[in-house]
Amino acid sequence: MNAKREPLLTDALFMLLGVLQIVVAIARLGNNIPHLPNDVRSQPWFDPLVSSIIVLFGLFFLGVGTFRLIAGLRERNRHR
Repeated sequence: MNAKREPLLTDALFMLLGVLQIVVAIARLGNNIPHLPNDVRSQPWFDPLVSSIIVLFGLFFLGVGTFRLIAGLRERNRHR
């Protein structure tokens, strides 16, 4: 096993973090907190924009975690 490689648990946590970010982004769209009219958070584009950014980060974490997990499992099977 490569000594420089983090444990596979790290990759699984990356995937979990990505899924949790996507869940938070979807749940965030439903909260209709009233803000002052001159507050940027009261604009109709603000919630979808922030949720989209969170989903993009979640997909990035999910993709990186999945890729690293598959690569780590292949490497582990190769050494057996």
